[in-house]
Parts: sequence; structure tokens; C-alpha cells
Amino acid sequence: MKITLRQKPLKDGNASLYLDYYDKGKREYEFLDLYLVPDNAPDARRLNAAAMQKATAIKAERTINPEGRHSRTDGNADGDKRNKTPKLTEWIQTVYDMKEKAGCSNNVLWNINHIKELVEEYLVSAKKRDPRIGRIEKNFLVSFLQYLQNDHTIAICKKSVRHLSAGTLKQYQLLLATILNVAVKEDIIGSNPFGALSEKETLATPASTRTYLSIDEVKRFMEARCEKMTVVAEECKMAFVFSCFTGLRISDIRSLRWCDIQGINGIPHVRTTMVKTKKPIFVPLSMNAMLWMPKREEGANDTTLVFAKLPSASASLNDYVRRFAKAAKIEKQISFHTSRHTFATLTLKASKDLYVVSKLLGHASINTTRVYAEVLDSTLEDAIIKQEGILKKTTSNALKSSASR
Repeated sequence: MKITLRQKPLKDGNASLYLDYYDKGKREYEFLDLYLVPDNAPDARRLNAAAMQKATAIKAERTINPEGRHSRTDGNADGDKRNKTPKLTEWIQTVYDMKEKAGCSNNVLWNINHIKELVEEYLVSAKKRDPRIGRIEKNFLVSFLQYLQNDHTIAICKKSVRHLSAGTLKQYQLLLATILNVAVKEDIIGSNPFGALSEKETLATPASTRTYLSIDEVKRFMEARCEKMTVVAEECKMAFVFSCFTGLRISDIRSLRWCDIQGINGIPHVRTTMVKTKKPIFVPLSMNAMLWMPKREEGANDTTLVFAKLPSASASLNDYVRRFAKAAKIEKQISFHTSRHTFATLTLKASKDLYVVSKLLGHASINTTRVYAEVLDSTLEDAIIKQEGILKKTTSNALKSSASR
């Protein structure tokens, strides 16, 4: 085995000392937590001489016992602490357990488990060892992100695969950074290695590509019929259009009960707690929205779900939405969440008030309008009433057409 002491220039002008191990065509590196400062730095000669002396001594020890690189005992307290930190996949599992105990949603837990699977997949592909989180350097992170971007694919059918979207890549990057931030907060590592990445080395935030339907497209969707108009298909369509008129997320529509529909000052409202944020939502219902709600079945009590026939799987729900979109000759790539974007767009056009829209969507606040007083409930109702006329006629015609069939 050949062992070479090398220097790695850093952005701050220092140089990191490390050992380069080369044996039978395989190369491995051991960073020593020792640094050389620039020659013009105060006391540079003494500091650099001391660092080189320590590095040379470690190299001599490794020449006699190469396996010692896997269990540092060089007296460097910080280096010893880093070697005792958990491995990356172990730490991800620890964070998963912490979040599960805290009662986080299944979606959060699924994402954490999936990032662990992606790391394991990368380690196998790159033939790398699972690094201890105290030893993770930016080269590892850059390589992992490049793997996700260029090499990892997902199957979309039996004969077709695709790469991850820019939005999904950014989500995974943020998730892994967040998981490492937990280690910082728990005082397991001193700093997050993502902080060493330059802007070019991180995955760029994709430009906003929120898709929404135009008024004409909403009309066509309302009138569309797919090949098999089952009860489930009809309710999926009704839920999508209902969301176009209320902005409710699918999670809130799934949990909507008849007791959540309350009349206030002669105007029906949805009053419930959002599943995602656990915050209350208060949305006036237009006549259009009311018309696209399922009829209350005989025997249904106040706690009965309004949309009780929706498929439990999001993939199935989105599939129905896309069938109706195809029947309506809508060429955009949409999902159920497109209805929420559609609501925001239509209501903003009607009210010309971004703050009102943020309140209707249940957003916490808008920084630029935080200083203003709370918007009056009547203003929220006015925005819905203004939106009411846009599609009222189409709603009536579409429902009559559906009933006649």
C-alpha cells in the first residue's frame, strides 16, 4: 500500500491535510482535521510546522498499521468525536424514529425513509462506505446530488423510466440538509456539511411552474365525461371542481364532514382545521361550490364524510382527474392539486387582492402585508361572490347534463 500526505485547498485560503491510500488499484482518503494556514497569516510558520509534524506522525503510524485509519487514536479530540458519530443511514433512521414518536404525518415519514433508501442506493452504485455524519464532506454531498440528478431513475410504466423532476430533486436536497441540521441541534456534529457547498454545487431552485386551469378549461372539465362514469369517478370529478371553487387541499376535502358546513349570516361556510398545518380554515362557499358537493345521503349524520367515495390512493384520484382532463382536451399536465392553484388564480383575478386570497387558502401570512389589519370576514365573502359569476352558468348546465344521463 502506498500512503501519500496531500493538501486540499479550501475556499477560505487554508489547506486541509489528508492521507491518500492507494492499494491494488483502489484509492481511499483520510482527512486528518489538520490545516495549513496562508503564509501571510499571523504565526503561520509555527502553526503550519506543528500541523505538518502531526500529519507526518499519523502517516508514519498508518505505514505500520494501515487499518488504524478506520479507528483514529491520534489524540485529536475533535477527530475522535467525529469518528464516534453515527453513520448516515443510521442517523436518518434515528430522525425517522424521532419524527414518528412526535406524531408526524405518514407523508413526512415516507419521505425520510425514501431519502434513506436513496442514500443506500447511491452507496452501492458508487461503491462507497456509509460515512459517519461527522466525517461527511462536501465532495460526498456533491456526488450524491449528481447521482440523483443524472443516474437515478424511476419507472413510470413497464417499459419507460424518467429522471427526477427539478422540484423533487430540490425537495430531497432540502430534506437531507434538514436531517443533518437535526444532528447539529442535538450537538452531534458541529456544523452542517451542506454549508460548505457553493451555489453552483447545490441543486438550483426550479422556476415556479404552478399549473392552473383557465376559465375555459374549467368549463370544459365540468362538462367532460370519461369512458366509465362510475360513482367513484363522478365523485372525483365533483371533488376537483369543488376545490376549484374553495381552494381546499385534498387532505381537507377527504376529512370534510357535514358538521363542517355552517351557515353564517345566511352564507354557508367551511369551518374546519387544516390537516397539513393544523390551523383553522374559514372559507365562504359560493353557490357553485355547493352545487358540486355530493348530495347528503339518507341516514348521514353530522360526522359523516361529505366526499365519502373518493379513492384512498392519491395515484388513483389523480388518474381519474387526468381522465376527465383528457376527455376535456386539456393538454396540461395536471393533478388534483391543480384545482387549488386554479382557485387562487380565479379568485385573485376576481378580487385583485392577494391578501384575501392568502386568507382563503389558509396561508399564515404574507410578509409584505403583515402590517395591515386582519381582513374582514365580509371581504372574504365579497371575493367569493365576485368569483361566483364567472362559472355559474356552466355549473348549472354541467350538472343538468350529468343528471339527464
